[in-house]
Amino acid sequence: MTPDDLRRNQNIFLFFFLYSAFSGALRKWVFMGNSGVNNIILVIQLFMPFVLVALMKREKPVLSYFPLVPYAILLVFFAANPMNMTIFHGIFGFIMHFGFWLMLFTYLNERAAFPIENLIKPFIIVCLIQGIICSFQFTMPIDHLINRYESGESTSGFEGGMVRVSGTFSYIGGYAAFLYFFGFLIWALMVAQKQKISVILLLAAFCIVGAFMNGSRTTTLFVVACIGFGFMSYGKGVDKIRVAAITAFLLIFASIFNVGAKFSAINAAYDAFMGRVEYGQRTGESGNRAYETIAETLIFDSANPLFGLGLGATYQGATQTWGVSHYVTDYGFYEEEPERILLEGGYALLLIRALLFGLMIKQLKIPLIYAIPTMIYLFFFAQMVSSTFQSCFTFFGIIIVDKMYYLREMETSNNT
Repeated sequence: MTPDDLRRNQNIFLFFFLYSAFSGALRKWVFMGNSGVNNIILVIQLFMPFVLVALMKREKPVLSYFPLVPYAILLVFFAANPMNMTIFHGIFGFIMHFGFWLMLFTYLNERAAFPIENLIKPFIIVCLIQGIICSFQFTMPIDHLINRYESGESTSGFEGGMVRVSGTFSYIGGYAAFLYFFGFLIWALMVAQKQKISVILLLAAFCIVGAFMNGSRTTTLFVVACIGFGFMSYGKGVDKIRVAAITAFLLIFASIFNVGAKFSAINAAYDAFMGRVEYGQRTGESGNRAYETIAETLIFDSANPLFGLGLGATYQGATQTWGVSHYVTDYGFYEEEPERILLEGGYALLLIRALLFGLMIKQLKIPLIYAIPTMIYLFFFAQMVSSTFQSCFTFFGIIIVDKMYYLREMETSNNT
């Protein structure tokens, strides 16, 4: 592959990332109230994985990448389910289910075609911009213009009236989804060891504060886990000691000068987040939610538990446009990703999804001790199908970490 080909791929990849990060700003601030244009912006986001793969230069055709062809055939079968509301539900369901795996296995089969390591600086800049916007939103009242949904409704908040920066009312389509990428990026930076550790640790602090402002307990846990995995992957014993020493110094410095109290937004974010944690512990909601997510996966009862009700049956974009199947309404409330998978494709699709995760883990360069818990979490708690933004940022995050481990492995191999 020529340098021009790699530059082309790099530019396409960067555009995809920037579009995903800021398309929410277009929908809210540039084309606010224009539902036609806003729908087009969202549809472009849905098709981005297919456009990305079609435009990028590669050595091999996509159809040669296992397991994309058999998976696509199986998805067509699930999309054509006669219990589905309309064929349009099935079409959009196919797009949602196939997009992430299309991008991922294209990358895994041709890592060299994805020069993502050259985009570290733009990634860091976007993370800082989003963090600043997040902080600004958090300090504004709930009914402020910046904290309203595109429809004009006010956003949700913490107990006590502080804003939860969490939904499509923000400049991006879900700050929680973006935080997944932010956590992965910090992990990747620690693996690569190209930036100063003090800079990485400050980014980590920025990311954690953003997670507090977002308010999601599972997202905060994931971000902390990514940072922890990054620390454990950071160089050799001497390097780890150096990181631990710098971290300890920063924590002591912050404690002595009471940094949190001096920056009221940080203090308020921490208090608001801990308020949610204490509420979840007091009511049992935190444990029940995690338990029920797994329990509902194991004990599932719908009109067709084996093959589901059809792809797209739970996708909000399809249900708002073409209606909801009475089979879905008969089932009742659903929220987490595994339950949506079961509703759309039953245990058959859930098993296929588990096999895809297993194949991904096998092909990744991320050590199994980190890859397995990360993927188990993503399998149960990340909305990689029902949210196109979550799918996009999870993809970016996984491959940036994998590429850094891959490059480190290649460097070690060349040195020996």
